[in-house]
Amino acid sequence: TTPPPPPPLAMSWNSDSFSDAPSQSLGGPDDLRAFIEQENQKAAVQAAVARLTETCWDKCIGKPGSSLSSWEESCLKNCALRFLDASMFIMGRMNQQARGGGGGGGDGGGGG
Repeated sequence: TTPPPPPPLAMSWNSDSFSDAPSQSLGGPDDLRAFIEQENQKAAVQAAVARLTETCWDKCIGKPGSSLSSWEESCLKNCALRFLDASMFIMGRMNQQARGGGGGGGDGGGGG
């Protein structure tokens, strides 16, 4: 008796890493570009989450223990919210500049 053949190679090692990979061959260069762009966006999100985790952990957690103190929880929450707000602001500015509307603007800089 021979063992059954292995299942077809699936590119899904964990959660959703490769779950959106096309099951058929790509239709053409535009499909390939769209797929690569989507994968690049996923990688950018994963990198941002890694930066958020590292930054906020280093800022808020003194000595890891069996549970977080209320101060640590509050610090992590506030750090994550500030990080996300700043990221959204930066992405909005970059999109605005990419569309050609990114001049000096009066909605962000300056002290007050």
